[in-house]
Amino acid sequence: IMEAPSMTESVEEFEALLSRVPVDMQEKFVDVIRTKLEAWKRPRNSATKKKLKTLDEIRVSLRDKLPMNALTSSETDLLPKSAKFDEMTLKNTIYVDGFLYPEEILQELEDQNKLSNSYCVDCGSKNTLGLNFLTHSMSAEQLEFIFTRMVKGTLKGRTLVDVGSRLGAVLYYAYLFTECAHIVGVEFNDELCSLQEETVQQFSMGDRIEVICSDVMKQGELIATADVVVMNNVFDAFVPVDVQKKLWLFLFSVFKKSGTLLVTYPSLEENLIAAGLDETDIDVASLVNKVPVSFANLSEAMLHEVEGFSLYRVK
Repeated sequence: IMEAPSMTESVEEFEALLSRVPVDMQEKFVDVIRTKLEAWKRPRNSATKKKLKTLDEIRVSLRDKLPMNALTSSETDLLPKSAKFDEMTLKNTIYVDGFLYPEEILQELEDQNKLSNSYCVDCGSKNTLGLNFLTHSMSAEQLEFIFTRMVKGTLKGRTLVDVGSRLGAVLYYAYLFTECAHIVGVEFNDELCSLQEETVQQFSMGDRIEVICSDVMKQGELIATADVVVMNNVFDAFVPVDVQKKLWLFLFSVFKKSGTLLVTYPSLEENLIAAGLDETDIDVASLVNKVPVSFANLSEAMLHEVEGFSLYRVK
């Protein structure tokens, strides 16, 4: 029987492995290791492992049905419209869905030369710059953070609504890891609705998940009665600024149920600025309270994933 390596031998093996990683990738590599260790330290009973396996099976199923950028045939330019993303262009940005392609899958694709992390500034030259990776879905780390830190203990028997549910990542995670009674995705893209409905049926989740293919402005009663509303990069990349303005004015007109939790990325304040709104249009402070969120004891990589999330409670 082979003896387990000593601590000194283990460290030496790790350093040898690190030395084989290109210098410009070593910091990223170590961050990935930190994130993995953070996950391994959490207890995983057999039930949790089974749920995580189901989540992986959902990813594989959806990857088989979508191009690598996870855009539907009707989607071409989904770059954010707000000023802080001005440097993003179709040339220097690629869409990589954060739910479908976890970090380890991306690394495999890079190793197989199926994915590049840089682009050619002057074609035919060696003048290259790093690509921007843009996702319109939450990563597994972000989903876990929301449901284990932000809204933990508040979901049993409740209704959760994901505005712009896209591939359904929030819906599947909520189904597997919470006791939400009613989990609703509101999505206006017909192709994405069909994908979600197929997945819900394939994995027998229809008893608690409902997908509504609709403009959110037609779902005022649903939003008004929800216990938790999730809004992740909800409008900025998908509709013009004038439409964003109408959507936010509508949503704040139906956020009426006291105690409803709003999970947003980015913050409501940033979203409203991107939509050209200010406190004279929507007095956020008079309508909701910002709920403190703990980012303590997170690795640098994990903090980078989740630090933009905010939580609010309707007054």
